[in-house]
Amino acid sequence: ENIRRGQQESIKKGWFPGGPPPMGYTVVEHRLVPDERLAPVLLEVYTRYAGGEALSVIADDLNARGYRTRQGHLFRVATFDRVIPNSVYIGQYTYGGTTIPDFCPPIVPDEIYQKALARRDRNRRAPAAGRSDVEYLLSGKIFCGLCGAPMVGDCGTSVSGERYHYYSCSVHKKHARDCRKKSEKQDFIEWYVCEQTVEYILRPDRMQLIASQVVDLYNADIDNSKILQLERTIRRLKDESNSLMDKLIYAPKQAAVQIMEKMELLEAQRIDAETDLSKLHMQRKIPLTEKDVTAWLQTFSRGDLMDLAFRSQIIDTFINSVFLWDEKVAIFYNIKGGEQVSAIEMIREMEEKIETPEQSSTLSGGSGALPDKVEHPHPYISAWHAGSCHFPQ
Repeated sequence: ENIRRGQQESIKKGWFPGGPPPMGYTVVEHRLVPDERLAPVLLEVYTRYAGGEALSVIADDLNARGYRTRQGHLFRVATFDRVIPNSVYIGQYTYGGTTIPDFCPPIVPDEIYQKALARRDRNRRAPAAGRSDVEYLLSGKIFCGLCGAPMVGDCGTSVSGERYHYYSCSVHKKHARDCRKKSEKQDFIEWYVCEQTVEYILRPDRMQLIASQVVDLYNADIDNSKILQLERTIRRLKDESNSLMDKLIYAPKQAAVQIMEKMELLEAQRIDAETDLSKLHMQRKIPLTEKDVTAWLQTFSRGDLMDLAFRSQIIDTFINSVFLWDEKVAIFYNIKGGEQVSAIEMIREMEEKIETPEQSSTLSGGSGALPDKVEHPHPYISAWHAGSCHFPQ
């Protein structure tokens, strides 16, 4: 209760109560100030969205230009879904149901913020009729096989007024002579990547090996040494907090504020550690078996590949990156703790492992599958998939 009262008093003074600051801000001397790197990006997002651009197109463009979130992640539509309604970007801060005006320097003019918020509300009320946003499911994961640049969401309109959506090489879009990669139809390539995943990665023999690996990783996570380490961390945080409480009794007013802030930080760290410890204890009580993992994997084999939600689930769960040529595709799959495969790593993998043209089967119209047998040195830890096909234009 004392900590909560201290937080309320700090907020009234314009002090940030702690925790990660909102995207686009940083904390300087307890106050939120615009981040020099991300604040202009947030202003651009609001301005473009208020002007009618799709969030998926904005995210693709920012990713192609090399921008990332504070955590180093790619921008996604979901990123902006949390940002757009946050009134902190016009200087307001809400805590405990109370909104405090002029809490921090605004990043976005009020007029632009209100336009963006109104557009978001219209789209939520009429998702089918009012939305022009198209979710490019492979955004941030699909790259040009010729130059290695990201492929971004693109669209065009036919003479009849029908809109078509594509993935286009970001280099080709800016300077066509620097890369010759043709655009690929969005719907087909997303279906194709998911179809190959279900057909070749989620085979019964591969699912058994994946299940075995997952169980091994799960059991490693609940190693007793991690539990003991978390218990030691919690004891240390409690001891530090109690020590600060003793100092708070005799501290002068200015020092007392700093001590309260340190105590709030220790309290947040302790809560996080206790949450992690509870999760580990729950994992120990609920053993994971290969049968459980296999059953979960089998749900992907039974889904409808024409269902966009099912495709999104496959791509988010399994796909690390996709490299696309005009007649060839290489798909790299996720591993625990793995980073996204770079163009240089892709070239090295392809040189070492990809099948020769004589071994590959070429398909017309994108109607079939990649080669019946693709060797994977390890289907889970270093899974990759490659083959040849003709993509419909």
